[in-house]
Amino acid sequence: MVCVGHDGRFIDVNDAFCRSSGYSREELLSMTVHDIDPDYSAEIWPEFWEKLKQGGSLTFESCHRTKDGKVSPVEITANFFEYNGKEYHCSFARDITERKRAEEALQAEKDKLEAVTENIGAGLAIISKDFRTLWANQVLKEIFGEVEGKICYSTYNQRNQICPACGVQEIFETGKDKVVHEQVGKDKDDNTIWSQIVATPIRDQNGNVTAALELVVPITERKQAEEALREERDKAQTYLDIAGVVFVVVNADHKVALINKKGCETLGFEEDEIIGKDWFDNFLPERIKNEVKTVFESLISGKAISVEYFENPVLTKSGEERTIAWHNILLKDEAGNITGTLSSGENITEKKKMETQLIQAERLSAVGTLAYGIAHEFNNILAGILGNAEFGMGNDDPEEAKECFRIIMESCDRAKSITKSLLAFSRQRETKKQRADVTSAVETILGLVERELEKHNIKVVRKFSPIPEIVCDLGELSGAVLNMITNARDAMKPKGGTLTIEIGKKKDDTEIIFTDTGCGIPDSIKSKIFEPFVTTKGALGQSEIPGTGLGLFLSYGIIKRYDGEIGVKSEVGKGSTFTIRIPISKNQVAPALVKGEEEKPMDVPKNLHILLVDDEQTICSAIKRVFERKGHSVTTALSGKKGLEIFKKGSFDLVLTDITMPDMDGLELISKLKKIDPQLKFIVLTGHITEDMFESAKRAGVHEVLVKPFRNEELYQAVGRVFST
Repeated sequence: MVCVGHDGRFIDVNDAFCRSSGYSREELLSMTVHDIDPDYSAEIWPEFWEKLKQGGSLTFESCHRTKDGKVSPVEITANFFEYNGKEYHCSFARDITERKRAEEALQAEKDKLEAVTENIGAGLAIISKDFRTLWANQVLKEIFGEVEGKICYSTYNQRNQICPACGVQEIFETGKDKVVHEQVGKDKDDNTIWSQIVATPIRDQNGNVTAALELVVPITERKQAEEALREERDKAQTYLDIAGVVFVVVNADHKVALINKKGCETLGFEEDEIIGKDWFDNFLPERIKNEVKTVFESLISGKAISVEYFENPVLTKSGEERTIAWHNILLKDEAGNITGTLSSGENITEKKKMETQLIQAERLSAVGTLAYGIAHEFNNILAGILGNAEFGMGNDDPEEAKECFRIIMESCDRAKSITKSLLAFSRQRETKKQRADVTSAVETILGLVERELEKHNIKVVRKFSPIPEIVCDLGELSGAVLNMITNARDAMKPKGGTLTIEIGKKKDDTEIIFTDTGCGIPDSIKSKIFEPFVTTKGALGQSEIPGTGLGLFLSYGIIKRYDGEIGVKSEVGKGSTFTIRIPISKNQVAPALVKGEEEKPMDVPKNLHILLVDDEQTICSAIKRVFERKGHSVTTALSGKKGLEIFKKGSFDLVLTDITMPDMDGLELISKLKKIDPQLKFIVLTGHITEDMFESAKRAGVHEVLVKPFRNEELYQAVGRVFST
C-alpha cells in the first residue's frame, strides 16, 4: 500500500511495497510515482489525478519497475481523499505476474485453437438445445453466411422443422458420444450442397449435455462423383440388361458382384438373391462344382494360359439345369492385380440337347455299321466259352478242366470289354471332362473295330509316340476317332487297303493323323466336308454305303471345343489324310489325377449275414456259393419286395442288390431298408448304370457300385472296403 500526494510524491509506504519494489522506506519517500511506474509519467499524471478525483476510486493495471530494473505487472486500486485541505490518493497494488502469464498462455491456446478451427477445412459450430448456432468458425460462415444466433435447420437447410436423422437432436436425446450422418442443404448463394455431419456433445462438470459441437465436412464433389458414377453404372446396367446374353461378375472370393437382367431370368432369381452369394456353392450343380471352381482359380491365378471359352450347367431356382457357354474376361485393379472375372454367357440348353441327340444318332449309326463285325466277335467268344465249358465238364483231368475255366474267364473279360465300349458310344449322357490318355482311347476303338476292318482287307498300321495326357471327354473324343476310322473304312471299300494311325506331340499340340489309301474326296465337296449333310454316302451322296453327313460336322464341333482343329488333305484315287490337333496347354486346367499306391487287399469280417437281391437266379446261386464257401451266411431273394419281407424277419450286416428289378427297384428297396436300419451297408450290383443313377445311388446311401460282369475277387474286395470305412 502506498499514499501519494497531488505532486506524485510518496507520502507513505508499507513494508510489503518496500519488499516488492526493492527500495527502502527512506528511498521511496524521496521518490515519485513516475520513478517506478513507467505508465504514469509526469505528463499524464494531471489527467489521471482529475479522473481519480472525479471518480473517487479507480482500478487499473499498470507496472512497477523494481530497484534492480525488473518490470512487474500489477493491479492497482486507487482511492481519492482529502485531509487538512490537501489532496491524496491511497493505492493498493497487487502483483499479477502469474495471472498475466496464465492469460498469455490462455491467449496462445486460443490463438492455436482459432488457427485450427479456421484452417481445418471444415465448418465448425456449437449448437444449443434450442438448435441455435452459438458460435461458428469462418469456414462455416463462408459457406452459409452469418449463422450465429440463428436456428441451424432453417439456416443450413431452409427447413421449418428439425431435419430428419438430425445428429444434434440424437445427441441431446441419447447422450451419445458421436453421431455421423449426411445432409443436403443450400449455401448462402442458394446452391445445393452435401455435407457429412459429425455431432459430439459438450458437457458441463456434472456430465450433462449443454450443447453440441458439429463438424460440417463438405462432400458435394464426392456426391457429384458418386452420382456421375451411378449414372454411368445405370447406363452400363441398361446396356447389360438389354443384351440377349447373361453377364455375371464373380470376384476372387467367389462372390457375385454383378449380374444382368438376362442372368436373373436364366437363373430364376431376383438380383438381390444373387448379389453377394457364392457363385459356385449356390448356382452350380454339386457334381461339377469343384471342376468349374478349379477352372476359375486357374484363370484368376494366371496359371491357365487360356480358358476364355467354357461350358457348364447352372442350377436355377426351380432346380432345373441350364447349360451356359461362357466367354471370360479377367478384371484387374489399378495395380494390375486380378480381382475376378466378367463372363458373358449364352444359354445353349436347347442347342446342346439337339447336339446331344445328333451325336447320339451318329454314335448309334457308327456302331450299327459295325454290328456285323461285333456280332461275329461275340459269336467267336461264345463259341470259345461253349466249347471249353463242354470239354471241361466232360474231362476228369483237374488241370485240363482248370485250363478250360481259365479260357472261359478270359473270354468273359473280352466280352465285358466289348460291351463296355458299346455302352460308352450308345448311352446318352452329359459331357464329363477328365484327364485322359488319347492313345488308350484310340486303342479302345481299334479293339472294337479291328476285326471288322480285317474282314474288309484293311490293315491297320500304328505309329504311336509317347504324349502327355489332356483334359477331355473320352466319350466325345472316342466318337470323333470312331468317325475317322469308319470314314476311312468306307473310303477303302471294296478293295481294302491300309489305314495308318499316327499319334504324337508336335510343338504344343497332341496330333492324331488318320491316313487311308481309299478313293479320296471329290474336289466339289472338299472345302465343305465339315458342314452338315455334306457327304458321299447314303442318299445324299448317291451311294449304297450308309451315312448321314453329320459325322465330320459333329467331330469338327467336338475338337473345336478343345480349341483344336481338324485338317484334311485328299487326292481322288489316292486316299485322304485327316489330322486332329488339340493344344495341350489349353486342356490342362484340371488337376492331374494322383495315382495312388496299388490297392491292398481289404480284410472282410467273419461270419457276415448277407441279403442278396437279384432277379437273376444264376447270379444269386454263383454269389451265394462264393460267400458261403468263405464262411458267410447268404439269403437270396429274386425281387425287391421279397427282399424287404425277408429283411424284416431276420438280421443282416450287408445287402447286395441289383437296381433294375420288376416289382421294386434296388434304390427304392435301399430307401426302405435305410429307414429300418440306418447303419446298414449296401453294395449295388448292376448291368449298367448312368450318371444320374450313380448319383441317386450315392444319395440313397450306397457304399459301393459294381458293374456286371465282375470277378468274385472284385466283389469280395468291395465288401472289404465297405467294412473298412
